[in-house]
Amino acid sequence: MTIHVLRPGFTAVYINALAAHIIPRRAFASNEQVWQFVATVKERMRAAGG
Repeated sequence: MTIHVLRPGFTAVYINALAAHIIPRRAFASNEQVWQFVATVKERMRAAGG
């Protein structure tokens, strides 16, 4: 099961209980890009059945 977590300084996509991809906020040019990324992650998680 994949879990997405949004925090003030980063966003994380957990791929299992012990591993996650951590993406710092500075990787995005704007807050809108952060929200677009979050929406894309959620959409792909639903499509994958997660």
